[in-house]
Amino acid sequence: MSQRNTDQRPNLAIVTCIKNEGEDLVEWLCFHRHVGVSRFVIYDNLSTDATQRILSSVPFRDEITVRRMAKESPQKAAFADALKRYRNKLDWVAFIDGDEFIVPLGDAPLLQKLTELNADGVEGLGIHWRVFGSGGHETRPTGLVTECFTRRALDDFHPNAHVKSIVRISRVKSMVTQHYFKTSGPYLLDNGTEPEPEFDGLTPLATFTQGFAIHHYITKSRAQCMAKIARGRPKPSWSKQKYRPPTYCEMYDRNEVEDDRAAEIVEPIREKVLKLRDEIGRD
Repeated sequence: MSQRNTDQRPNLAIVTCIKNEGEDLVEWLCFHRHVGVSRFVIYDNLSTDATQRILSSVPFRDEITVRRMAKESPQKAAFADALKRYRNKLDWVAFIDGDEFIVPLGDAPLLQKLTELNADGVEGLGIHWRVFGSGGHETRPTGLVTECFTRRALDDFHPNAHVKSIVRISRVKSMVTQHYFKTSGPYLLDNGTEPEPEFDGLTPLATFTQGFAIHHYITKSRAQCMAKIARGRPKPSWSKQKYRPPTYCEMYDRNEVEDDRAAEIVEPIREKVLKLRDEIGRD
């Protein structure tokens, strides 16, 4: 991996920290390759499912770097490690989770947007969540996440006000939270403004004027959501935040709006993704 020259087209990588995301990992990888991601740095927090098999079996495995992460706060540690390790090796980097998909809302490709940001001297972009619910699925469906879960919360649902960051990694000054990274030059929020000094990744309102959203499949099916509660967060066993509250599924299972934009994007590669997922397996 090498950082691009300034006269070249931007390159985009994803850095993520995952544990047991094998159910939908093939789709997540293929979807992001399809929208313009050329590298993946995967910090694996001791997965016990199909994760390692998938990462070593996909046809584009040479585009994936896998690192083992065994920490009590693995995501924070992984992101901090990536900021040091890949500062001079990657260009633009999206710091997202394994249940989050970067979705272009219009015709402008993601790399075109990064080209425009480069030209304007912008070094970071905050993209808002769109939280998706179960869509009435009681158990894990057989189809793709992006085609089975097409109902989401209204944009004014408060959790959507969170941003996730795409930044020029060489220009990052500090990680404020796993959602927001301070950059040496301008960091642009979706509404076109720069963050206030005390910003920590949460704006008053979610907007989507830049043409992108982070589809956050936070619950998936009812059964998957209940399993998520049971296994807890990747935090120390003594932490008060280790386990999500029993009301977690009811809180986030929002289905007010039909939104099939991600399904439209994946449609040209749908059959290939399903075939690859079936060949490798997801369990």
